[in-house]
Amino acid sequence: MNRRTLLWSVYPYYLIIIIISLALTALVASWEMRQMHLDDMANALEVRAGFVGRELENTLLRRDDPAIDRHCKEFGRLSHARITVIDAAGVVLGDSEQDPGTMENHRTRPEIAQALAGNTGMETRFSNTFQTTMMYVAVPVIAEGRIIGVVRTSSPITEIERTLHILYRRLLISGLIIPLWPPLSVCCCFDELAA
Repeated sequence: MNRRTLLWSVYPYYLIIIIISLALTALVASWEMRQMHLDDMANALEVRAGFVGRELENTLLRRDDPAIDRHCKEFGRLSHARITVIDAAGVVLGDSEQDPGTMENHRTRPEIAQALAGNTGMETRFSNTFQTTMMYVAVPVIAEGRIIGVVRTSSPITEIERTLHILYRRLLISGLIIPLWPPLSVCCCFDELAA
């Protein structure tokens, strides 16, 4: 058996190992990257919600709904995130994107329910309003020893999906080029040796 025949008899096994390795690497890398970006986004949204909650604490105590809505729209414009303020009964008092008077009660939304229980709530789901997947983070606003409302911040996760698509494309290109490179280079070496 000559060297070239030996190479091509071993090559299919080599190709299978490369493809499996690349697939596993792609899965692990994409999962890690997605989690890292989601964690960063959740932390940023929580910080924004906490800031808005502190700024609106007195306004919530006075129950100045028009002022709350104005602040939501201003904070939303500055932070590039959607800001929603909900009272302890789940009624929307302000929203940076919509008229709060047209919005349904939010008490049963998972992230709001968690915040009304005194915890930071987080949920990722598809938004019918924006027709995209959004991350929602809600924090309770506590004053005078009680929860007087909730500030929820949200942002689309499209940037994360875009980054992952770039990663998948690069891995696919690598997966097509790398398996061809060794046999071609070895064949060239054999041709040079034969000459």
